[in-house]
Amino acid sequence: MIPIIKKICYAVSVLAVLLLTLHSESFAQPAATKKITFEHFDVERLDAEHVRVTAAASGDNFKSFCFQMELLTPGATQPSGFYTTREGFTYLNASRNSGQVPNFLLDHPLNESKKPGEFVYTFNTTEWTEGRYSIVIHAHNRPGQGSYEVERKVFYIDVGPPIPAIVSNIPSARHQLIYSKKDVYAAFPNLYFMDGGQLGISYTTKTTDRHVDNTGGAKTMLSGDEGQTWIETDTPLFNSTWRRADGCLVRAVAQGWLYADVSEEPRLIAEHRHPHRSSDTQVAWLGGPCVKISKDDGRTWNTTLLPMPENLSGVAGYHDIASHICTSGGVRLTAVYGRKYLPDNPEKLGLDEVFIIRSTDDGYTWETRPMYPDGLPNPAVGFNETALVETSGGKILALARSSIEDGLWQMESGDGGLTWNDPVKTSMKGYPAHIIRLKDGQLLCAYGVRRHAPQGIRAVASSDDGKTWDVENELIIRGDGAGNPSDLGYPLLYQRADGSILVVYYLTTDGTYPSVWSTTFTL
Repeated sequence: MIPIIKKICYAVSVLAVLLLTLHSESFAQPAATKKITFEHFDVERLDAEHVRVTAAASGDNFKSFCFQMELLTPGATQPSGFYTTREGFTYLNASRNSGQVPNFLLDHPLNESKKPGEFVYTFNTTEWTEGRYSIVIHAHNRPGQGSYEVERKVFYIDVGPPIPAIVSNIPSARHQLIYSKKDVYAAFPNLYFMDGGQLGISYTTKTTDRHVDNTGGAKTMLSGDEGQTWIETDTPLFNSTWRRADGCLVRAVAQGWLYADVSEEPRLIAEHRHPHRSSDTQVAWLGGPCVKISKDDGRTWNTTLLPMPENLSGVAGYHDIASHICTSGGVRLTAVYGRKYLPDNPEKLGLDEVFIIRSTDDGYTWETRPMYPDGLPNPAVGFNETALVETSGGKILALARSSIEDGLWQMESGDGGLTWNDPVKTSMKGYPAHIIRLKDGQLLCAYGVRRHAPQGIRAVASSDDGKTWDVENELIIRGDGAGNPSDLGYPLLYQRADGSILVVYYLTTDGTYPSVWSTTFTL
């Protein structure tokens, strides 16, 4: 009897220790981090020359505000008190001396408020030139190291006569919201022209606006009525142009961003892969070109890596429907882009260059070749996201986003993508592009406009195979974009059976998170 009692006592004591341990562990769990949020935001026009902004933010990692400016009217000049940083972004200078500091701590002398967590600043536009200025206020976790955490608001300051909002200059335009959700970064829609006339769409649904980020989700949708209605699906999406004569789907692509633990950083640096921190514990780097083949309509894929061009650190891709074509002569082309490291200084990268993944045997064998084997024609101008189209005369036309300018450059090939003429700068002030050839033979190019008013989605037609573009009659599909700076664009075009145009894109209209939209119109 006593041994049984001992066993029971022992079991009860073990259970008590276990419960105590679980109880202690529950108390030891760290509290969830409160994300940075705006508690209050207000913009007040005091008079013709003064605009007061009041912002209050909170969050465990909140440290400061910064003000980012975009000059949306051509000819407007940078106001005094601001300074320009890389990539043309302009910030209000928080430095108390001759330095250049964008972060305004709450105790900054320019803060007109004494309330905890609040920042008040009055913009004096007396010496500003006439035009529209977009101001994005960031509540973020800087200065500091680690992953970037931010919440944003956007507002406009018009100097001179008010600038009317232009939603569209196309009378027939009809806008449709495809997906929007609070605190979800819905962006970068892909469009698929599938077998049987169905359309597919996929897009990201992340909780941050970091473009190099493998967290978050995605959605896929199908439409059986040419984009009038969409339903969510788990059916694999593909473009019918991927289908080879033997029925397999084949696509040449860039691997894109790859991710690894931060401990892999030294190895990747030694291999000249130029990784960067995508989070506190993770690094990201660009993979190489590859070919993907599916024998079951996209349910499973086999991937084969292609040789990396010499001195190339990695390649990135662009939307397949824009960057991949199968020509009337049976040549398959995909435009990708990347940066070469300098042989005498491997730690430094050159400008973006376009590379063409090319097949002449229906996708059985491929080669990756630089668009310009002898180097960029203009060593000061590089190119990245590139759209391809075959003209009615059989030439290949490319429109590329410049890596240092706000606009599109045009290249042509008359030998199936083997050689290209020198790039020519177009008058289209937006990026990146998608081009389609319409049923009447015209070319139609769509692109996003971020740094000119009105911000949004535009398109231009050409009736002579791209020799000239009718920029004077530019179509403003959407002109109500607003974001950071106007986080929007990447439009993709489709011509319906009735001749009308469907364009799918993403757009930020309130300065916070973007949504996925479509617009239908007739020319």
